[in-house]
Amino acid sequence: HTVPENLARIMCEIQAREQVHINIPNENWEYIVRQQLKEHGCPSTNVFFHQIKTNESWCRDHGPAFVVKGKNGAIVDWGFNGGGGKYPPYDDDDAVPTRIAEELKLPVFYPKVVMEGGSVEFNGAGTVLTTTDCLLNKNRNPGLSKAQIEQYLKDYYGQKHVVWLTGGIEGDDTDGHIDGLARFISATQVVVGMEDDPKDANYKVLKSARKQLDKLRDQDG
Repeated sequence: HTVPENLARIMCEIQAREQVHINIPNENWEYIVRQQLKEHGCPSTNVFFHQIKTNESWCRDHGPAFVVKGKNGAIVDWGFNGGGGKYPPYDDDDAVPTRIAEELKLPVFYPKVVMEGGSVEFNGAGTVLTTTDCLLNKNRNPGLSKAQIEQYLKDYYGQKHVVWLTGGIEGDDTDGHIDGLARFISATQVVVGMEDDPKDANYKVLKSARKQLDKLRDQDG
């Protein structure tokens, strides 16, 4: 429960350019974190704390999704069910986006669809990349088809195009979050993990993901 020196260094670099928002349980934790940042020489003038109760620490997955149109912003509060119901309770996590919206006085959209932050990856030009293993898993949205999921991604994330990979790395309890396979580093470039050892459990999975990427096309074809 301390801020590692490397994390403090990263926060220092980020807060020099943009706001850093941290969710903590209470005032005591805010005091502790501020003191630790001070010890590492990191100013906290551009660091903002939110005291919102959670079940787990994975804010990327249960936290708010921000959407922007012109000068207007809003929050999408997707449903969250603890990685497909594996880690109850998750009711506090599920409520975080709305709590953030209340603090920031932003409107909220409720798709009523389970969607973790780690299950989607964007190229910033209109394409969202995801996996069949996660979003088509019966422990997420069993009543929705692939086409329906794509429409939700387009409607609530403002995207033009959806592309899919199939596969999940060994030991991934998220049922195949996309960031375990591939990430966009620009509108036209993707980084994909590879495994050189044929005996490794991830060798075939990552090799398959690499081949699938050759067939994918962006929003412009």
